[in-house]
Amino acid sequence: MRRGASISCIVCANDYVAAGVWLEACERGYEIPRRLSVTGADSLDFPGRIPLTGYLSPSFELGRLAAEMLLEHLDGRSAEPRQRVLETTFLPGATLRKPFNITGAI
Repeated sequence: MRRGASISCIVCANDYVAAGVWLEACERGYEIPRRLSVTGADSLDFPGRIPLTGYLSPSFELGRLAAEMLLEHLDGRSAEPRQRVLETTFLPGATLRKPFNITGAI
């Protein structure tokens, strides 16, 4: 951002990082979400109520499946890597700019 790069959205791995990005961006004069969108994950509660947009991942289920797949591999019950897709829940907030149309107009 310091080098003048055109960044419109920062997708953060968790809400703590997103809160830090939000605070730093605001300190530097970026209007959230008009000039910069910020998203987080896992719906953490912050003092001061930063209205983050993000998603909620099924953390318990993710850990359970990972352990199950690892045990199957270690026990020789599964030689091939497997992939599972788990649903996430969208968490609306006030830090994501609405998409613009093809002409770029908002």
